[in-house]
Amino acid sequence: MLLTLHERERLLIYTAAKLAAEPLARSRGDELVGHVRESFAGEPFDWLTPYTLLVAAGIVAGYALLGGAWLMMKTKDSLHGDARRWTLISATAVAILLAAVSVATLLVHHRIGMRWGIDTAEVQIAWDMLLPRLAIPALGLAGLALILTAIPYSR
Repeated sequence: MLLTLHERERLLIYTAAKLAAEPLARSRGDELVGHVRESFAGEPFDWLTPYTLLVAAGIVAGYALLGGAWLMMKTKDSLHGDARRWTLISATAVAILLAAVSVATLLVHHRIGMRWGIDTAEVQIAWDMLLPRLAIPALGLAGLALILTAIPYSR
């Protein structure tokens, strides 16, 4: 299916509008995706923290990756090449933000850090708890490697 220039412009405008609206739609809820909420009370912008902004940036990057991959499947020629480039950029951003959110979650939420064997109050790491759980991020890295090796060779 080849898209005309007008259809490409409409698709790009639609995608950009959806990406811009997503953080706004999610930001005012009780929780952002990935944000562990123990209690919420206070001022209207108490939810606006570096942690929630980091999570929101990760969500935007994830949707950009999803959109780029969809465009790669549905288009050919120059738009396909552009979509491949956007997908590589957004996959890299997702990887970096996923790592940052994962580390930030362990540091910001003491209870979660303790489950992984990281005690931020005492600045200690329980390696016997941490090492078995490292298989989870290793699987994420394997998935990312699969994505990054498959993108350059598509079509």
